[in-house]
Amino acid sequence: DVSLPSTFDPSSLTSGQKEVIYTIPGLCGAADTLNVMVNPLNDASINTPQNKDSLSFCVLDPNPLLTVNQSGGTWNNAAVNQTGTDIEIDLASLGVVVDEMLIYTIPDPCEDKDTIWVTTTSQLDASITSVGPFCDTDSPVILSVVDAGGTFSGNGVDPTTGEFDPADAAALGSSPHTITYTIPGNCGDVKTIDIVVNSTPDPSITNIDTSFCENHGDVALTTSEPGGTWVEITNTNGGLNSTGSLFTTTSLSGQFELEYGFSGQCPAYDTITFEVIDMPTITFPFQDTLCEDDASILVSVSVVPSSSVLTWTGDVDALGNFDPSGNIGDNDIDLSADNQGCITTNSLRIHVLERADATLLPVANVCVSEAPFSIGTVSGSTGGTWSGTGITDVNNGIFDPSVAGDGTFEIRHTISGKCGSWDTVLVTVEGTPDPTITPPSTVCAGSNPFTLTAATAGGTWGGDVSASGTFNPTTGGSYTATYTLTNPCQADTAISFDVHEVPVTALSVTPRMGCAPLNVLVSDESGETPVQSSWDFGNSNTSTDVSGTVNQTYSSFGCFDIKLVNVYANGCTDSTTLSSAVCTYEIPTADFSWSPEILDVDNNVAVFENQSSQDAFSFEWDFSNVVLPSQSNPVTTASPQTSIDENPTVAFNSSNGDTVNVKLKVTNSNGCSDSIVKPVIIRDKFSVFLPNAFTPNDDGTNDTFFPVGRNLEFGDNYDFRIYNRWGTLIWMSKIPYQGWDGRVTELSPSSGKIAQMDVYVWRLVVVDPFTGKEHEMIGTVTLMM
Repeated sequence: DVSLPSTFDPSSLTSGQKEVIYTIPGLCGAADTLNVMVNPLNDASINTPQNKDSLSFCVLDPNPLLTVNQSGGTWNNAAVNQTGTDIEIDLASLGVVVDEMLIYTIPDPCEDKDTIWVTTTSQLDASITSVGPFCDTDSPVILSVVDAGGTFSGNGVDPTTGEFDPADAAALGSSPHTITYTIPGNCGDVKTIDIVVNSTPDPSITNIDTSFCENHGDVALTTSEPGGTWVEITNTNGGLNSTGSLFTTTSLSGQFELEYGFSGQCPAYDTITFEVIDMPTITFPFQDTLCEDDASILVSVSVVPSSSVLTWTGDVDALGNFDPSGNIGDNDIDLSADNQGCITTNSLRIHVLERADATLLPVANVCVSEAPFSIGTVSGSTGGTWSGTGITDVNNGIFDPSVAGDGTFEIRHTISGKCGSWDTVLVTVEGTPDPTITPPSTVCAGSNPFTLTAATAGGTWGGDVSASGTFNPTTGGSYTATYTLTNPCQADTAISFDVHEVPVTALSVTPRMGCAPLNVLVSDESGETPVQSSWDFGNSNTSTDVSGTVNQTYSSFGCFDIKLVNVYANGCTDSTTLSSAVCTYEIPTADFSWSPEILDVDNNVAVFENQSSQDAFSFEWDFSNVVLPSQSNPVTTASPQTSIDENPTVAFNSSNGDTVNVKLKVTNSNGCSDSIVKPVIIRDKFSVFLPNAFTPNDDGTNDTFFPVGRNLEFGDNYDFRIYNRWGTLIWMSKIPYQGWDGRVTELSPSSGKIAQMDVYVWRLVVVDPFTGKEHEMIGTVTLMM
């Protein structure tokens, strides 16, 4: 019953004497025994009704009887008497207490305790605090008592909460109302009080209509219950007559609040608000006479109050808009204003006059030499007054062109009066017209047709040009153009102009085709020397060179057009374009690889693979360029030295390793070529050898021990070490070919002494200078004398 290492759990055992044995096994083991007494658990539980820990009693109650689960314990309070497992609490001895702790304890071994809390009370007081009197409209109240825990009875009271509602009590019976409060039990009590509830009179005002016009007259006041008193709350306005029972509406408008009610024990009041509404007033300001073509007007009016609803009748629309059109003479307009049912009306008369017509007829352009004439009107009447430059009769509208002179003049016709009129017309007087023709600039044969212009438009063209003044310069020569003006005044003129022949523009290119980049010479082969040239070579390059020859390089491949535009001394321009003037071919791209990539003096045969662009047509290999010939003795050679195969196989003969710059030149079917050079490295061999014994006896033979080998002196990170049979370092060197003379140099106190004859372990670390690979070698050597 004991778990290792040393835990004893009595909870898993029954009570009684228990034996525990501890044993150490083995040849030299031991054992011991321990007797342990396991006592039974005690149970001091106190049994109460419903297993409650807190109990309440009246000191006058019979002594409560309880039990415990196990006898033999003690109590902390002498008020508890116990016989066996039965107990009795002496309430008289305990007295009045609050949460008194009664503790039952069964002592060790295995002590146990239980506790109950007891509260006792003496005689209770059911007295109720007096309240009232109340009105039957008062809010409910909570009745106050000395001791809680009882119940209420009587009219209008809640049995549990003690809330008293005067309205409920009045509805259930007459006043006063007896309320009883009862606390049950031996310590209980019963008390009563009488509560007075008075009835409240009804002050309700029963008038239904409360809104009247200010000319309505008096209104009788009515209520649900007589005997109350009326009071005018707002400013006095004749609201009550001398007997306090009539509301008058013959004075000012506004809202008037009256109060009716009863004073006394249970006062009650009601209010009513009467509204006296203004009679609207309508005021029309002065309205001037209108003309029949005046715009419609909104009739101006002032209405108080402005919130009144307006109704228009007569010669206006529903919104009060009056349209003078077609209403010449007197027009009567009526307006009704409604302010919340209080209506007033008023009228207005508007007079409309007929509009005069001064509209003028248009006047055609006149010549300055024409005779005076009368300007026409639409109405046919020339009455009124006339003004403007050229008017010689202000009453009859006579216009004299010679007085006005050249120009455009505004003539005004005015008919005065309230509904008068006026109009203007522009009169243009033309003097002798200007027929001057604008001469054309340089004209070249074959250029686009052009149209001549003159200082004054509207004339007639003649001579070598069309009726519209258009001329087509198809051939060179001298030509004439005439121009005549006839409306309204006549004039004419003529000019002569020349059409120049255009020199022929030409160009040539040498050479016209080749591999990119291609340099060509472009020449101007035109019949005359230009004064200005513009070249476009088709490769985004341009030039204004007028020397006659231009060098141009084409770096990309393709065919390119060349265009030349020349301006000649006679001002004419000509151009020519040579299609596919230059065609260049793409250069192939040379490239190759070889396998294996790493060669050495023994593995010296490489297969070269052409990796040039697909347009490569022929191949030229050169394997003769040895970079470091001095390292090889004899000099490194390749077999073959050259080749025209696409993928040749080559052997490199080198005794010590070298670098050979291999060149490949490729050519495509257009004769364009490219070449590339890559270094091929032939590595030398690297080797190491160590003997297995030496004799450091200074006889000149095998006196030192060190590694030897091919190209060892070129190795990187050289590290050579000697260890004794116990793995202790006794000698080391980082210099190739430095030998161990048998002396201990890395171990004290024997440092500098010759080591004893024995077998020693050596370790060599060195990096191959050709491959970069690190070599680690371990072996043994015997030191002998």
